[in-house]
Amino acid sequence: MGRLNLPAHGSYVYLDACILIYTLDRIPPYADLLTPFWSQAALGGLSCFTSELSLLETLVKPLQTADRELHHYYFDFLTNNDNLQLLPITKEILIEAARLRASTNLKAPDAIHMATAMFYAADLILSNDTGWQRVAGAPLLLLDQALATP
Repeated sequence: MGRLNLPAHGSYVYLDACILIYTLDRIPPYADLLTPFWSQAALGGLSCFTSELSLLETLVKPLQTADRELHHYYFDFLTNNDNLQLLPITKEILIEAARLRASTNLKAPDAIHMATAMFYAADLILSNDTGWQRVAGAPLLLLDQALATP
């Protein structure tokens, strides 16, 4: 199994919703790969953020399965977490998302995530969505690429 090269101390890191789901659901091999990342964040070495869109995306499964405990767990992690900032979807982000969608053919949710990361000048964007590679110059790291690294 590869390893995740941790970003520099003080980095501003954008997290795609899949990163949160992998972490909270302890999905192998990603959860183990992310453990050192979350440890560094907990020690104050990283500033992590995501779009409010992640709240929508993470709550779907608990709502579909009527799992109140999982719903509360996800909601609490995203809204009451000193290591994660939930940022609003603003008009400016939507305009940038439209531009990205027009130039890269990203799906609307992915364009909103990427626009949020770029608007707030992320030093690193963590995802596992290969479509995000279409955004030139984005400081993107895909977990599957990290796993493939010896």
